[in-house]
Amino acid sequence: MNGSVIIMIRVNELKLSINDRKSILKNKIAKKLNITIDDILEYKIFKESIDARKSDIKMIYTVDVTIKDEKRVLKKGKFKESPDYDYKKVKPTLNKEIRPIIVGSGPAGMFNALILCQNGYKPINRTMAIGDNNNDASMLKEANIGIAMENATKLAKENADFITTSNSNNGVLNALKKYI
Repeated sequence: MNGSVIIMIRVNELKLSINDRKSILKNKIAKKLNITIDDILEYKIFKESIDARKSDIKMIYTVDVTIKDEKRVLKKGKFKESPDYDYKKVKPTLNKEIRPIIVGSGPAGMFNALILCQNGYKPINRTMAIGDNNNDASMLKEANIGIAMENATKLAKENADFITTSNSNNGVLNALKKYI
């Protein structure tokens, strides 16, 4: 390695027969990069897919490789550095007294809340759920605002904060207008 910076090279379209063992992947990498197997320090499979468009089914690999003299290989221009997918912490720019509102409690909402908390903010998470059946009861109970339809089951209504008009009377629309 040159210096302390580790440079990985992205190698695409490594094809193996469906019956080949993954252990020959290192040989394919060396051949494609025009280096010896001993020059390969490490490799990681980034993507593995199957090409079944023809009767000769192939496994297609994209790998990230660390080699002894990466600059020589990169100079040729045929290969590029692997993209850096590491998470980079962003320096906060908002006033910490402002409490951002997170709408939604799915993966994106939870990720936003996590990042804000890691940066010293105290986000407000607001969720609204609308339901009409027994299977909606826990969702209605856990949401910041749980709204049951007028025609909902008894269990759904018991777990809701509010009751809106029925499905046939634009209940969802009425709830959105009132609570958003």
